[in-house]
Amino acid sequence: MTAGPEPAIAVCHVGFRPEANKRVVARNRNAPGAFSMYDISSGPAFRIERPLKPMHSDFAPAFVGDFSDVTRPGLYQIRVGNELSPPFFIRPDAWRRYLPVVVSYHRPQR
Repeated sequence: MTAGPEPAIAVCHVGFRPEANKRVVARNRNAPGAFSMYDISSGPAFRIERPLKPMHSDFAPAFVGDFSDVTRPGLYQIRVGNELSPPFFIRPDAWRRYLPVVVSYHRPQR
């Protein structure tokens, strides 16, 4: 994230494995004290709210929130104030679709 006039939310847009550590970073001078996380897939309604804690950043004031306890597979979005994160998955094979791209990159680089 770079400094800018608007708030920003950083989350791994590739996704997370259920057992992984999961964090969100919000850069906003006036960030609320919490973030909300929603399941936007077709499953049953799911919403949690967790606290945001101040963190050191070289660019601007930032806040970090942890949602590592969420292991339920689904497609999620995080809201901080009025801003939404990009959608991301929590599922066991979250990175599988990117593995062929990463592996195929090595051949041209040789």
